[in-house]
Amino acid sequence: MILACQKYLIRLLETIPGIEQCVDSEANFHNFYVHLPLLELPRILGSTLDNISLPIPNLKIPNTQAIKLELLGKHSAVSYQLLALLPLVNN
Repeated sequence: MILACQKYLIRLLETIPGIEQCVDSEANFHNFYVHLPLLELPRILGSTLDNISLPIPNLKIPNTQAIKLELLGKHSAVSYQLLALLPLVNN
C-alpha cells in the first residue's frame, strides 16, 4: 500500500505495518489506477465496532535528530519564546 500524506508526516506514518511507501500528498499521482481516501477504508473493508482488532501501538516514533538552541552574542531583537526554552535545552 502506498500512503499519501502531508510531507511533515511521512517519517511517522511510514512506520505503520503494511505501508510499503509513504509519499507527499502534493506529488503527481497520474500513474495510479485506484485512489481511496483514508476515511473510506472502514466502509470498503466492512469494518464495524464488533470486528475491529484490539488497540495496539501501530506507530513507532522515528529516530529524531537532537537540536541545541544557543543564544550567541548580544542581539537587539530577542525572541523571548526561545529564551524561555534555553533552560530546558541546557539540562
